[in-house]
Amino acid sequence: MKKAICLLMVFCIVCGLIGCKQKVDSKDNTPKKNEVLTDSKIESVVEDTPQYKDIVCRKSSEIKWQTIRFKEDFSGASIDVSIPSDWTIKKKDFASYNILRANKEIGRITTSHIPASKETFEYSTNKNKEKHMERFRQVNLYEKDGKDYFRRIFSFENTENDTGYDLFIMVDYEQLDDTAADKLYNSAASASPYVNTTFTPISKTNGSKRFLILGNSFIGTSQVGSFLNDMLMSSGSGYSVKAVSIGYANVTTFINDVNICNSIENGEYSYVFLCGFYSMQSANAVADMERICKKSNTQLVLFPAHNEGEASVKAAKDKFSHLTCVDWQGEINSLIDSGIHRSNFCIDDAHQHSTTLAGYVGAHMIYRGLFGKTPPKITEASPLSMTSVRSTLGSYVDKKSLERNGANFKGKVYDIE
Repeated sequence: MKKAICLLMVFCIVCGLIGCKQKVDSKDNTPKKNEVLTDSKIESVVEDTPQYKDIVCRKSSEIKWQTIRFKEDFSGASIDVSIPSDWTIKKKDFASYNILRANKEIGRITTSHIPASKETFEYSTNKNKEKHMERFRQVNLYEKDGKDYFRRIFSFENTENDTGYDLFIMVDYEQLDDTAADKLYNSAASASPYVNTTFTPISKTNGSKRFLILGNSFIGTSQVGSFLNDMLMSSGSGYSVKAVSIGYANVTTFINDVNICNSIENGEYSYVFLCGFYSMQSANAVADMERICKKSNTQLVLFPAHNEGEASVKAAKDKFSHLTCVDWQGEINSLIDSGIHRSNFCIDDAHQHSTTLAGYVGAHMIYRGLFGKTPPKITEASPLSMTSVRSTLGSYVDKKSLERNGANFKGKVYDIE
């Protein structure tokens, strides 16, 4: 009897193990709606060469482009993205737009969710801290009216101000070849509403004909002061600038410098351009510098250098959004993103110090902000020649507006609720 009971128990255990294996083997590996796929999951999704590779797509060489903006009503945070100029964006409901080409619907733009699909291919993702952008892309197989279709899906999130909304662009696969898809995907950039570039007019300052730039070795290596002095002299403005470069300095360094603080309090400068946001402590110290400047009606301007901490720069911008910000850091990043190699702006050393070309950009920005026009050509007294600057920066040298990432945006703007 005991022997029979033992045999029965063994039989039950074996059956249980077989059942568990069947459950494991039958696990559904199909990606769920809105699921972010890991590399291991992607391998299980893409097994054979997918059919969409045979689809003839519209060539990038046939496409002209336009940049449009999607702006969230609540926060004002925006995403700029380039799309073919013959795409028409038409409002569908509070959270989505239809994409039309030649009056035919070819896709959709939404903030709500990604529709269900049968299979997912070519999933990839990246984070671009300099553009404040998180992105992913994929190709989906989906069913409509009993037929299978493929579409490209792009997702963009503006991470600069923690808005938390995603913008999804879904378009029929054949509307973009791989080169055009890359262009759309890589073009997306945040356009922060919190970069205040409105200058107090010189006529309303304390009357001093001198400006002051406070920073660390980045001010020295870039020679931004030399460029700005040359521009001011060439224009016959009657103004000049003093650039202070102290190694490893931050905002607190200047607060604790009695000579610098006394010179500001005595009204020796009409504007102070402040670098040095390397920690939350230095970002908060802006309040102390602002109090010092107010004693002589000196205008304080935030002027973050290229290697300063992203979080602390953002904290200073947000907390002191009433102050003018000449976003030197953001401007250099935008130029790099536009295709100009990083080595043109950063020295290959331990700290990636700013080059003289970066210094020209900083001086160009300050001049545009102060006088509302393009600065004059630099002379032989400058660290670089006008020819070498233009050969790298091109038409940038002719810019008049100061705003970063298109605060003076001229394209079409679509609201996101």
